[in-house]
Amino acid sequence: MTFEKLFKTDLLGKDFGKDRYLRCYRERANISKSKIDAYSNVRYLERNDHHSIKYDALSTRYSSALVLNYDLFISFYNVDTRESLACRTFMLDLSMKSVVEKYLQSMKLRRQDNIEARIIGMQAGQEFNFLYDLAELINSKGIKLAEVDLFGTELRHIAFDAKLGTTCNVLVEDRLYRAGELRNTMTMEQFERGRTQATK
Repeated sequence: MTFEKLFKTDLLGKDFGKDRYLRCYRERANISKSKIDAYSNVRYLERNDHHSIKYDALSTRYSSALVLNYDLFISFYNVDTRESLACRTFMLDLSMKSVVEKYLQSMKLRRQDNIEARIIGMQAGQEFNFLYDLAELINSKGIKLAEVDLFGTELRHIAFDAKLGTTCNVLVEDRLYRAGELRNTMTMEQFERGRTQATK
């Protein structure tokens, strides 16, 4: 099965064929960083971090990943119960894969199958073979793939809304960005160096 076929989905009633499964930040709603900081009890995810929640009025509403480039933001949302899992990972390492599998298994045990997945991140030209495993995992559980935004050339500031189950762009400077302003200038080598230093 090809990568395109694994991630082919029907978004907003359109048929996304080869190379059309990509979305971009312009198709998501915007929210200012100061607003989510002030009113929403946001949880910022670092690399290899995750946040699982069942949303209610006292819960953290947003799980956010700022400066997303070569890494990946993945969310799962149960429409019926407002339970969600948001992860930020690089190449879905074994520990994060285990977190995702355990969460999906717990959903399966409770026979709750109205779950949506969203996958955002990575840069053009980046190695993506590990995404086959992720796509197979999502497909094997019968999960609806509601949003795919992969292989851009820009930084992404993403927030997942645990109340609505949607994603939005975080306006870090509380303003809309001009064209090209979010261009990713970090090389993969610089990203790897920063990632290794962060784990020491």
